Amino acid sequence: MPQLTLLRTVIAAAAVALTTAASGCSTSLQTAGADRSVPTLRSPWCGAASLSVTVAGRDGAALPSPPTDEGAVLLALVLTNEGDRSCVLQGWPTVRLASHGDPFGPPALEIRAVPAPAVTLRSGKEAQVYLALHSGSAPVRCRPVEPDALSVVVPHTVRALTAGLPTGYLGSTCRSETAPLIGVQAVLPR
Repeated sequence: MPQLTLLRTVIAAAAVALTTAASGCSTSLQTAGADRSVPTLRSPWCGAASLSVTVAGRDGAALPSPPTDEGAVLLALVLTNEGDRSCVLQGWPTVRLASHGDPFGPPALEIRAVPAPAVTLRSGKEAQVYLALHSGSAPVRCRPVEPDALSVVVPHTVRALTAGLPTGYLGSTCRSETAPLIGVQAVLPR
């Protein structure tokens, strides 16, 4: 009798999944204890080739003044779907400083205080990722470099996108910095 109940539960779950997929709803399957989900066939993961990225102030405002020794600045990375089909972004991108197209330093520290929702981007629509940029003190051995961009790898891809920074915005930092200078939150709707 327990096997019959289990079989009915499996059949009912499969019927609900098929009905949802057939109706065109965008759903995701969540694995317990993991931050990965599987988008439906109607909305694949966003690839780097279909996205562009820019840096803006928080909530689209102008860029704030550069960080000082006393604190950090909050920025937004704006991700735009330049493709002709909808796609899904979810999770924390890998963000590093870059100079002349060359990423350096450690990746951003993931700030996990906010959950990572699945964000479906239709063609031409935007999502955002909040960043906290800190100024750092130079270690004894420092090869100075001036970052002119942020290197961004969105979840489920390997190719980096580049988001330019204004000339001199972060001043000079060390190429071999060991402490993260960037905190990054999960992708959010815009």
